[in-house]
Amino acid sequence: MNTVHGLSRRKFLLGSGGVVALALAACAAPVPAASDTSEEAAAPAMPEALEVDLWHGLGGADGKTFTELVGQYMEENDHVTVNEELLTWDIFYQKVPSSVIAGNPPDMIITHEWAIGQWGPRRVLSAADDFYDSMGVPRDDFIPAVFENIHYEGSPLGVLLDTHGSGGYLNVALVEAAGLDPASPPTNRTEFVEQLSLLTLDSQGRNPTDAGFDPEDIVQYAFHSHFWRRWAMLEGMWQNGGNTINEDGTQATIDSEEVTEALDFWHKMVHEHHLHAVPVGYSMTDSYQNNTLGLAIAGSWWRNFIQDSNLVDTTTFWRVPQYGLVEPVAWMSAHVMDIPTGTDEEGTMGASELIVWLSNHGLDWARSGQPPARISLQNDQVLQDHWHTGNFGSQFQAIGRTEQQHANITEIQNAYQQEFEAVITNVKTVSEGIAEAQLRVQEVLDRDA
Repeated sequence: MNTVHGLSRRKFLLGSGGVVALALAACAAPVPAASDTSEEAAAPAMPEALEVDLWHGLGGADGKTFTELVGQYMEENDHVTVNEELLTWDIFYQKVPSSVIAGNPPDMIITHEWAIGQWGPRRVLSAADDFYDSMGVPRDDFIPAVFENIHYEGSPLGVLLDTHGSGGYLNVALVEAAGLDPASPPTNRTEFVEQLSLLTLDSQGRNPTDAGFDPEDIVQYAFHSHFWRRWAMLEGMWQNGGNTINEDGTQATIDSEEVTEALDFWHKMVHEHHLHAVPVGYSMTDSYQNNTLGLAIAGSWWRNFIQDSNLVDTTTFWRVPQYGLVEPVAWMSAHVMDIPTGTDEEGTMGASELIVWLSNHGLDWARSGQPPARISLQNDQVLQDHWHTGNFGSQFQAIGRTEQQHANITEIQNAYQQEFEAVITNVKTVSEGIAEAQLRVQEVLDRDA
């Protein structure tokens, strides 16, 4: 059981009376009332006012929805003030562990599931068993692979807020103009290349299958992947049956046939098939807004961008296409609500209330485009009937995959991303990029060992 200054989170909440009862009203297993003779009777009284210092990196379109939710929470719980601090994710991942080491952490953070493997061994986060054992958050209502990723040494280190990842935003008008059916997406690599070749056009309206097509004069691209350095590359290698490292995290596997073939195909999609722009300097959002991009592979949080740009009526959802050779796979991750190690008593109290409330309000959070973490909410008919969020949730349940956990995951990511970028931008050949990425990732693994 997580403790702060010798008192468990459960004792704090049992001492907070009706406020926590309201926060847990929607839960299946409410916290039992404390008796005068129990140890919980000695729990501190609820302060008249609580402040929660909350750090996160939700700077995309989803951040707008999150701030609205925090405002709604404070309206319903006027004894709590939540102080949000928005950080870029790179600064966030430096500042959080530094604050724990300095003994001055925030009361609550929102991080990513893949970071748990990095922060667990470093004791950055408090164990969160109490949320599931006595505060009503159901352990069995999450995608198992994602829930497993937030555990360290047998204990969860937070509560999942959502399941998010990549998916397809299809420009219906451009697809229909090419003679394709938006309701019939490609099911394998051959169909993918054949169909999307009709969507890339030069200024004379010719596609790559037409005689005289000019690859130096392209005005409309078939598709673009927002995070092509990582998501797209992971999806490609996973769809081939490959990965960046082996199962026990001791050997880099980037020089495998599966990963090499995936990177080679991505290079061909850019430089041979002309389906995807050279990504450096290309704006996917501008191109989609300006009706010059057929398919945007983007994050689930792009929903607010689509709505704010008045593109809902011209957009439909496609699952991440299978351009690999073995099976369809879509990159997914999750945001996790955590309490850092060393958070003080009142901060733990306030953060715990907010975490439970947010977990129970997953359908409200879905307005951001992020499917709620709880499967029961993902399967709610309101979401299932929605063109966007229900489809994303169903995709993640069917073909979603998370990155493999490792204590030095960000170093591994940086190592291969830089080399893959060099390949896609023609700075290095495929074989050169693969060899260098293999070497750099192995150096990280050897140092960890």
